[in-house]
Amino acid sequence: MKRIADSLGATPAQLGIAFCLANPATANVLFGASSVRQLEDNLGAIALLEAVGVDRVREVTAELWLDREVRPDGVWGS
Repeated sequence: MKRIADSLGATPAQLGIAFCLANPATANVLFGASSVRQLEDNLGAIALLEAVGVDRVREVTAELWLDREVRPDGVWGS
C-alpha cells in the first residue's frame, strides 16, 4: 500500500480512501477526522482521484481488491 501510494505522490490513507471511492460497488464513503492531518488526508484522497483518475487508482490497486467477485448490488458471484 505504501509503495503504491508513494508512486502516486499520496499517503496510504489517501490511497485507501481513493480506493474505496473508486470501487463501483461503493454507494458512499463516510470518514471522520480528529485532527487537521486526518482532514488533509481525507481531502487529499479526492485530490488524488482528480489528479490521476479513477481508472488509474483501480489499475494500481487491482492486486489489493479482495472482494472483486462482489457485484455492485452486494451479491457475491456472477
